[in-house]
Amino acid sequence: MYLCGGFWQQGANGLEIPVMEVFYCGIIWAIFSVILPVLAFRYIFRLDFSNFLITEEIAQQFSGKITVTKYQKAGLIGVVIYIALMLFSNIFKTLAFSQFVNTLGVVGLSIIYMTIFAIWKKEDGKPVLSVTKAFEATPWAVIMLLAITIPLGDALQSSDTGVMGAIAAWIFPLVQNMNPTMFIIICTIFLTLLTQVTHNVICAAVFYPMLTPIVIHLGGNPYIFFFTIFVGLMSAYATPASSMFAGLVFGTKDISTKSGYLAGWTYTISTIIILVALIPLWGMILPSV
Repeated sequence: MYLCGGFWQQGANGLEIPVMEVFYCGIIWAIFSVILPVLAFRYIFRLDFSNFLITEEIAQQFSGKITVTKYQKAGLIGVVIYIALMLFSNIFKTLAFSQFVNTLGVVGLSIIYMTIFAIWKKEDGKPVLSVTKAFEATPWAVIMLLAITIPLGDALQSSDTGVMGAIAAWIFPLVQNMNPTMFIIICTIFLTLLTQVTHNVICAAVFYPMLTPIVIHLGGNPYIFFFTIFVGLMSAYATPASSMFAGLVFGTKDISTKSGYLAGWTYTISTIIILVALIPLWGMILPSV
Protein backbone atom coordinates (compact mmCIF):
# COMPACT_ATOMS: atom_id res chain seq x y z
CA MET A 1 0.00 0.00 0.00
CA TYR A 2 2.85 2.38 0.84
CA LEU A 3 4.55 1.53 -2.45
CA CYS A 4 1.31 2.15 -4.33
CA GLY A 5 0.71 5.49 -2.66
CA GLY A 6 4.30 6.51 -3.26
CA PHE A 7 4.09 5.45 -6.89
CA TRP A 8 1.00 7.53 -7.56
CA GLN A 9 2.45 10.52 -5.73
CA GLN A 10 5.70 10.34 -7.66
CA GLY A 11 4.30 9.28 -11.00
CA ALA A 12 1.14 11.34 -11.10
CA ASN A 13 2.30 14.41 -9.22
CA GLY A 14 6.10 14.40 -9.52
CA LEU A 15 6.62 14.28 -5.76
CA GLU A 16 9.42 12.24 -4.20
CA ILE A 17 8.24 10.55 -1.02
CA PRO A 18 10.45 11.44 2.01
CA VAL A 19 10.86 7.89 3.28
CA MET A 20 12.47 8.59 6.65
CA GLU A 21 10.22 11.53 7.51
CA VAL A 22 7.21 9.35 6.78
CA PHE A 23 8.85 6.66 8.94
CA TYR A 24 9.15 9.11 11.86
CA CYS A 25 5.51 10.12 11.51
CA GLY A 26 4.53 6.46 11.29
CA ILE A 27 6.30 5.66 14.56
CA ILE A 28 4.50 8.50 16.32
CA TRP A 29 1.16 7.43 14.88
CA ALA A 30 1.79 3.78 15.86
CA ILE A 31 2.43 4.76 19.48
CA PHE A 32 -0.71 6.88 19.73
CA SER A 33 -2.78 4.29 17.83
CA VAL A 34 -2.11 1.87 20.67
CA ILE A 35 -2.50 4.31 23.55
CA LEU A 36 -5.75 5.99 22.46
CA PRO A 37 -7.84 2.81 21.82
CA VAL A 38 -6.59 1.26 25.08
CA LEU A 39 -7.64 4.37 26.99
CA ALA A 40 -11.03 4.29 25.24
CA PHE A 41 -11.58 0.62 26.10
CA ARG A 42 -10.40 1.14 29.68
CA TYR A 43 -12.17 4.33 30.67
CA ILE A 44 -15.10 4.67 28.24
CA PHE A 45 -16.18 1.07 27.67
CA ARG A 46 -14.86 -0.11 31.07
CA LEU A 47 -13.42 -3.35 29.73
CA ASP A 48 -11.64 -5.80 32.04
CA PHE A 49 -7.94 -5.99 31.12
CA SER A 50 -7.05 -8.59 33.75
CA ASN A 51 -6.94 -11.39 31.16
CA PHE A 52 -4.13 -9.56 29.34
CA LEU A 53 -1.80 -9.75 32.33
CA ILE A 54 1.05 -12.25 32.15
CA THR A 55 0.86 -14.13 35.44
CA GLU A 56 3.64 -16.16 37.01
CA GLU A 57 1.76 -19.34 36.05
CA ILE A 58 1.67 -18.33 32.37
CA ALA A 59 5.35 -17.35 32.48
CA GLN A 60 6.29 -20.75 33.91
CA GLN A 61 4.11 -22.51 31.34
CA PHE A 62 6.08 -21.04 28.44
CA SER A 63 9.46 -20.88 30.20
CA GLY A 64 12.06 -22.80 28.23
CA LYS A 65 9.64 -23.64 25.40
CA ILE A 66 10.52 -20.65 23.28
CA THR A 67 14.03 -20.81 21.88
CA VAL A 68 15.77 -18.37 19.57
CA THR A 69 18.25 -19.68 17.03
CA LYS A 70 21.45 -17.89 16.10
CA TYR A 71 20.00 -17.24 12.67
CA GLN A 72 16.97 -15.50 14.17
CA LYS A 73 19.27 -13.44 16.37
CA ALA A 74 21.34 -12.52 13.33
CA GLY A 75 18.17 -11.55 11.47
CA LEU A 76 17.09 -9.26 14.31
CA ILE A 77 20.55 -7.68 14.47
CA GLY A 78 20.40 -7.20 10.70
CA VAL A 79 17.05 -5.40 10.96
CA VAL A 80 18.42 -3.14 13.71
CA ILE A 81 21.47 -2.30 11.57
CA TYR A 82 19.18 -1.75 8.55
CA ILE A 83 17.02 0.78 10.44
CA ALA A 84 20.08 2.40 12.06
CA LEU A 85 21.69 2.95 8.66
CA MET A 86 18.52 4.57 7.32
CA LEU A 87 18.26 6.84 10.36
CA PHE A 88 21.97 7.74 10.34
CA SER A 89 22.00 8.58 6.62
CA ASN A 90 18.90 10.73 7.04
CA ILE A 91 20.26 12.67 10.01
CA PHE A 92 23.83 13.15 8.69
CA LYS A 93 23.01 13.69 5.03
CA THR A 94 26.21 15.58 4.15
CA LEU A 95 28.57 12.69 4.97
CA ALA A 96 29.90 10.68 2.04
CA PHE A 97 28.81 7.42 3.70
CA SER A 98 25.30 8.79 4.21
CA GLN A 99 25.10 9.84 0.58
CA PHE A 100 26.14 6.32 -0.44
CA VAL A 101 23.44 4.76 1.76
CA ASN A 102 20.84 7.20 0.44
CA THR A 103 21.87 6.26 -3.09
CA LEU A 104 21.23 2.60 -2.27
CA GLY A 105 17.88 3.48 -0.74
CA VAL A 106 15.40 1.06 0.78
CA VAL A 107 15.54 -1.26 -2.23
CA GLY A 108 19.33 -1.46 -2.32
CA LEU A 109 19.68 -2.12 1.42
CA SER A 110 16.92 -4.73 1.26
CA ILE A 111 18.70 -6.56 -1.58
CA ILE A 112 21.98 -6.56 0.39
CA TYR A 113 20.18 -7.82 3.51
CA MET A 114 18.51 -10.67 1.62
CA THR A 115 21.69 -11.56 -0.30
CA ILE A 116 23.67 -12.01 2.93
CA PHE A 117 21.17 -14.53 4.29
CA ALA A 118 20.81 -16.24 0.92
CA ILE A 119 24.60 -16.82 0.79
CA TRP A 120 24.97 -17.78 4.47
CA LYS A 121 24.74 -21.57 4.84
CA LYS A 122 23.38 -23.48 7.83
CA GLU A 123 25.00 -26.60 9.29
CA ASP A 124 23.07 -28.80 6.88
CA GLY A 125 24.41 -26.85 3.90
CA LYS A 126 21.11 -25.15 3.10
CA PRO A 127 20.92 -21.34 2.89
CA VAL A 128 19.44 -19.44 5.82
CA LEU A 129 17.12 -17.69 3.37
CA SER A 130 15.69 -19.93 0.68
CA VAL A 131 14.91 -17.80 -2.35
CA THR A 132 12.56 -20.52 -3.60
CA LYS A 133 10.57 -20.53 -0.37
CA ALA A 134 10.57 -16.74 -0.36
CA PHE A 135 8.98 -16.73 -3.81
CA GLU A 136 6.48 -19.39 -2.74
CA ALA A 137 5.49 -17.29 0.29
CA THR A 138 5.09 -14.14 -1.80
CA PRO A 139 1.42 -13.05 -2.00
CA TRP A 140 1.28 -13.05 -5.78
CA ALA A 141 -2.47 -12.38 -5.80
CA VAL A 142 -1.85 -9.06 -4.05
CA ILE A 143 1.01 -8.21 -6.40
CA MET A 144 -1.20 -8.96 -9.41
CA LEU A 145 -3.89 -6.71 -7.94
CA LEU A 146 -1.34 -3.91 -7.62
CA ALA A 147 -0.07 -4.58 -11.13
CA ILE A 148 -3.60 -4.16 -12.44
CA THR A 149 -4.57 -1.09 -10.40
CA ILE A 150 -1.44 0.93 -11.18
CA PRO A 151 -2.15 1.01 -14.96
CA LEU A 152 -5.76 1.71 -14.04
CA GLY A 153 -4.63 4.81 -12.16
CA ASP A 154 -2.55 5.88 -15.15
CA ALA A 155 -5.52 5.37 -17.47
CA LEU A 156 -7.82 7.42 -15.24
CA GLN A 157 -5.47 10.40 -15.31
CA SER A 158 -4.42 10.10 -18.95
CA SER A 159 -5.03 13.24 -21.00
CA ASP A 160 -6.51 11.08 -23.78
CA THR A 161 -8.70 8.60 -21.91
CA GLY A 162 -8.76 9.68 -18.27
CA VAL A 163 -11.41 11.59 -16.38
CA MET A 164 -9.29 12.71 -13.41
CA GLY A 165 -8.45 16.07 -14.95
CA ALA A 166 -12.09 16.80 -15.66
CA ILE A 167 -13.19 15.73 -12.18
CA ALA A 168 -10.42 17.77 -10.52
CA ALA A 169 -11.36 20.80 -12.65
CA TRP A 170 -14.97 20.37 -11.55
CA ILE A 171 -14.11 20.00 -7.84
CA PHE A 172 -11.56 22.82 -7.60
CA PRO A 173 -14.02 25.75 -8.05
CA LEU A 174 -16.12 24.28 -5.23
CA VAL A 175 -13.21 24.24 -2.77
CA GLN A 176 -10.93 26.99 -4.07
CA ASN A 177 -11.69 29.24 -1.08
CA MET A 178 -11.36 26.43 1.46
CA ASN A 179 -8.52 26.32 3.95
CA PRO A 180 -6.05 23.66 2.71
CA THR A 181 -5.79 22.06 6.15
CA MET A 182 -9.56 21.78 6.33
CA PHE A 183 -9.58 20.18 2.88
CA ILE A 184 -6.99 17.60 4.02
CA ILE A 185 -9.06 16.90 7.15
CA ILE A 186 -12.25 16.37 5.13
CA CYS A 187 -10.45 14.08 2.66
CA THR A 188 -8.86 12.11 5.51
CA ILE A 189 -12.18 11.53 7.26
CA PHE A 190 -14.02 10.72 4.04
CA LEU A 191 -11.45 8.24 2.68
CA THR A 192 -10.87 6.57 6.05
CA LEU A 193 -14.60 5.89 6.26
CA LEU A 194 -14.83 4.93 2.59
CA THR A 195 -12.10 2.31 2.89
CA GLN A 196 -14.24 0.45 5.45
CA VAL A 197 -16.50 -0.66 2.58
CA THR A 198 -14.17 -0.46 -0.44
CA HIS A 199 -10.68 -1.71 -1.34
CA ASN A 200 -7.97 0.65 -0.11
CA VAL A 201 -5.71 0.08 -3.12
CA ILE A 202 -8.51 1.07 -5.48
CA CYS A 203 -9.22 4.14 -3.35
CA ALA A 204 -5.55 5.11 -3.54
CA ALA A 205 -5.44 4.58 -7.30
CA VAL A 206 -8.47 6.81 -7.81
CA PHE A 207 -8.11 9.57 -5.22
CA TYR A 208 -4.35 10.18 -4.88
CA PRO A 209 -3.86 11.47 -8.44
CA MET A 210 -7.17 13.33 -8.35
CA LEU A 211 -6.94 15.14 -5.00
CA THR A 212 -3.21 15.80 -4.63
CA PRO A 213 -3.15 18.56 -7.32
CA ILE A 214 -6.07 20.23 -5.57
CA VAL A 215 -4.16 20.22 -2.27
CA ILE A 216 -1.18 21.82 -4.04
CA HIS A 217 -3.37 24.46 -5.74
CA LEU A 218 -4.93 25.35 -2.39
CA GLY A 219 -1.45 25.89 -0.94
CA GLY A 220 -1.49 22.79 1.25
CA ASN A 221 1.31 20.36 1.98
CA PRO A 222 0.93 17.29 -0.31
CA TYR A 223 3.20 15.25 1.96
CA ILE A 224 0.83 15.73 4.90
CA PHE A 225 -2.00 14.74 2.57
CA PHE A 226 -0.08 11.65 1.45
CA PHE A 227 0.64 10.52 5.01
CA THR A 228 -2.83 11.08 6.49
CA ILE A 229 -4.56 9.42 3.53
CA PHE A 230 -2.07 6.54 3.53
CA VAL A 231 -2.66 5.79 7.22
CA GLY A 232 -6.40 6.33 6.88
CA LEU A 233 -6.66 3.89 3.97
CA MET A 234 -4.58 1.33 5.87
CA SER A 235 -6.89 1.53 8.90
CA ALA A 236 -9.53 -0.77 7.43
CA TYR A 237 -10.88 -2.77 10.37
CA ALA A 238 -14.42 -1.50 11.06
CA THR A 239 -16.38 -3.96 8.88
CA PRO A 240 -15.83 -7.60 7.87
CA ALA A 241 -15.30 -6.61 4.23
CA SER A 242 -12.90 -3.73 4.89
CA SER A 243 -9.73 -5.85 4.78
CA MET A 244 -8.34 -9.37 5.10
CA PHE A 245 -7.32 -8.71 8.71
CA ALA A 246 -10.80 -7.48 9.60
CA GLY A 247 -12.25 -10.60 7.99
CA LEU A 248 -10.04 -12.78 10.18
CA VAL A 249 -11.19 -10.93 13.32
CA PHE A 250 -14.88 -11.08 12.45
CA GLY A 251 -14.54 -14.72 11.37
CA THR A 252 -12.98 -15.86 14.66
CA LYS A 253 -15.48 -17.85 16.74
CA ASP A 254 -14.06 -16.52 20.02
CA ILE A 255 -14.86 -12.91 19.05
CA SER A 256 -18.51 -11.87 18.83
CA THR A 257 -19.70 -9.74 15.93
CA LYS A 258 -20.57 -6.96 18.38
CA SER A 259 -17.06 -7.00 19.83
CA GLY A 260 -15.58 -6.98 16.33
CA TYR A 261 -17.53 -3.88 15.34
CA LEU A 262 -16.77 -2.20 18.68
CA ALA A 263 -13.04 -2.77 18.33
CA GLY A 264 -12.97 -1.92 14.62
CA TRP A 265 -14.86 1.36 14.87
CA THR A 266 -12.99 2.40 18.02
CA TYR A 267 -9.70 1.93 16.19
CA THR A 268 -10.98 3.71 13.09
CA ILE A 269 -12.27 6.72 15.02
CA SER A 270 -9.05 6.81 17.06
CA THR A 271 -7.04 6.85 13.83
CA ILE A 272 -9.02 9.80 12.48
CA ILE A 273 -8.59 11.72 15.75
CA ILE A 274 -4.83 11.10 15.82
CA LEU A 275 -4.30 12.02 12.17
CA VAL A 276 -6.32 15.23 12.41
CA ALA A 277 -5.11 16.37 15.83
CA LEU A 278 -1.43 15.90 14.95
CA ILE A 279 -1.49 17.66 11.56
CA PRO A 280 0.67 20.51 12.99
CA LEU A 281 3.22 17.89 14.10
CA TRP A 282 3.17 16.17 10.69
CA GLY A 283 3.85 19.60 9.16
CA MET A 284 6.90 20.04 11.41
CA ILE A 285 8.37 16.67 10.43
CA LEU A 286 7.46 16.37 6.76
CA PRO A 287 9.03 18.67 4.15
CA SER A 288 7.06 21.36 2.37
CA VAL A 289 6.80 21.89 -1.38
